[in-house]
Amino acid sequence: MYVYIYDNFLRQKKYLSVIKAIEVNLTDFGIAGKVVRLSNYNDAKAMIDEEIHRGAKTVVMVGNDETFGQILSRAAGCECTFGFLPVGPDNSIADVLGIPLGAEGTTVLSRRRKQLLDVGWVNSRYFVGQLHVLPSHIEVIYDDRFRVTASDLMEVVVCNLQPFYWKRFQKDGAQQVVHPQAGKLEAFLRPLTKKGWLRYT
Repeated sequence: MYVYIYDNFLRQKKYLSVIKAIEVNLTDFGIAGKVVRLSNYNDAKAMIDEEIHRGAKTVVMVGNDETFGQILSRAAGCECTFGFLPVGPDNSIADVLGIPLGAEGTTVLSRRRKQLLDVGWVNSRYFVGQLHVLPSHIEVIYDDRFRVTASDLMEVVVCNLQPFYWKRFQKDGAQQVVHPQAGKLEAFLRPLTKKGWLRYT
């Protein structure tokens, strides 16, 4: 049984035709299911646990990067298979996963191909995109094998599904590549050097 979780922004009129096309395709592929809508007042994990209790085997997130992160940050440990149908702007995760936007994404879903993806864990929550630690006095320990420290501030980005730019180098187009099925998260560290009383570089 499939359950589709629609993000709240999909209620907007401009998405009605895309949602209609998605639902027609899902029916044609024989994978239509129950639709549940996210709101500011419901807990994704509790909602998914309830649907699993009712027999759901696959939970499909419909929305954008924020939808994906909001649901999986709470519910990545649930005993089900997750799918994703990207709709609207801000869908960099869909690019990494190779899922086309809108109704075309249903073709990928219909193949029912399962892949394991890495997730991170911090402060009692999962993260699936990236974790950005602003410049701080940080010590990074890798698999209890070695440590990385800096004498001053250090900025850290831990990536899983989303590539990133160091803000200073964005003009160079030096996007960092990430591998969401490598079995390890990828960390990028940048020590900062103090240039003056209040400025770091």
